[in-house]
Amino acid sequence: MSTQQQQQQQTQKNEQDLVLFTVGDKSNPYNFPSWKKWMIFTIVGLNMTWAMMLSTIVVPATLRYQQEFDIKEITSKVPIMTYLLGYSVGPVLIIPISEDYGRKPIGIASLIMLYIFNIPQGVAKNVETLAVTRFIAGIFASPMLNYVCLVPDLWRGGDKAGLWGVNIWAFMAESVVLGGVIGDYIVARYDWRLTIWIPMAVGGFLLILFAILVPETRPAPILNKRTKKVRQKENPNAWTIYEAKRSWNTIFRETVIRPPVMFFTEPIVLFFAIYDGINYGLIYLLIESMPLVYEELGLDAPNNSLFYFAMEVGFVIALGCYYFQLKAEEWAERRWGKHRQPEYKLFWGMLSCIAFPVTMYWYGGTGRQGFSYWLPTCAIGLFGWSSHILFMIVSDYTIDSYQMLASSAVTGQSFCREIMAATCALVTTTFYNWSYNDVQGPYRHTYAIASYILGGIATLCMAIPFIFYFFGPRIRAASHYSLELKRLTEEEIAREKWIEERSEAITREHEHQEEAVRTVQGDREGSPCEKDKEPLEKVAEEV
Repeated sequence: MSTQQQQQQQTQKNEQDLVLFTVGDKSNPYNFPSWKKWMIFTIVGLNMTWAMMLSTIVVPATLRYQQEFDIKEITSKVPIMTYLLGYSVGPVLIIPISEDYGRKPIGIASLIMLYIFNIPQGVAKNVETLAVTRFIAGIFASPMLNYVCLVPDLWRGGDKAGLWGVNIWAFMAESVVLGGVIGDYIVARYDWRLTIWIPMAVGGFLLILFAILVPETRPAPILNKRTKKVRQKENPNAWTIYEAKRSWNTIFRETVIRPPVMFFTEPIVLFFAIYDGINYGLIYLLIESMPLVYEELGLDAPNNSLFYFAMEVGFVIALGCYYFQLKAEEWAERRWGKHRQPEYKLFWGMLSCIAFPVTMYWYGGTGRQGFSYWLPTCAIGLFGWSSHILFMIVSDYTIDSYQMLASSAVTGQSFCREIMAATCALVTTTFYNWSYNDVQGPYRHTYAIASYILGGIATLCMAIPFIFYFFGPRIRAASHYSLELKRLTEEEIAREKWIEERSEAITREHEHQEEAVRTVQGDREGSPCEKDKEPLEKVAEEV
């Protein structure tokens, strides 16, 4: 027998022992009913939102523990900064593990550790304890933000429900601004340490819902578990394509080496990372500057924190505008006959990038005495609208551009985003106080100049979506990752096609076996020979 024939027989034997999802398999997350998918999405999303809110709930408490610990104002901001720095480190350390071992166990373990490290925060006697424990807590909070990978687990690519899922996920992540409202009302009525204990209690409840109601959604651990059962009970030769885990060298290359290389060598990754960082940083700047601005307009805490809802309203409006973005993509497909190009994702971004700097000029110019507080409030609402859209185009365009390498590209962007947000959280009050106290001329004793400077930075970024819309294809073609990306994409397409074909073949085989069993059972039911009944049941079980 030739070597080729031996290999063919081995391949055939292996495929007969292969364990995959069958068509219509109820344990396949793609086949979950819609209500179950959205239940899973909602519970995980609430856990993510709450973990994110821990970065802002404590912001109103900074003045209280500044007085208690007898520290400088800028030092009191360090625990806010370290939590966000933890966000930047966490994906590199934890996310790769979930790819091989499952989303649920890593998610539960991360949340448990997050809330465990709330305990030393609640009893802290100095700012150093707060800063260190919040950094560690931020590391364990970060996997929840990156749990957006739940969406492709539940919905196939191109499914509109999945597209809306990513949009809603971004909205839930941005709802971090409401943490300031919660924190303000806690600090106004109770001890500042309850900004630690109350979120811990609520988070514990959400964690219980997660542990009880959310199943594993990643195919690898589901099929690995099924394969082990098949080996024990039916077929010792059973195997699945997901058993081979990545080596630590591969994980290190994909999560530590490749992200910074792509960050510094890929224009799309670099410039959108900077834009995303400015966008995210401005959210934290507004969270901390709004109490200063509204106090200047005669509104004290905690009532001035209610204006955070203006940003949330902007997020909601932008969320609904996604409908028109999808329609614009469909129109572009019909108009130019090209299937969903990455540049189509930028349509609504080219509107929001213009509004983005306008909001900061508006906020700065009207956030002072002599103006109604509704004027800066409208600016904040417009900021929320533009911020959500920019967040979406950065994510969508990067993922569509790099596909199989998107995780490395997004990791680099996330690191930059969190570093910039952490920096903004540290310097906001100092920056706005400088604007109020040290600027001379007509804007003396106002916060306008600080907002104007931020508006100027946003203006410099305004051209980025337009450049990528017109020159994106050429930029991607010039990437030194283009050949590798093409190869990986072709391999993944071939792999998915093979899995689909094998899944259909296994399904047909199972259906044939079930039909054979039903036929035999029907023949036996019409036979007076009851002695054959017991062996028949055994045969049916084996089949």
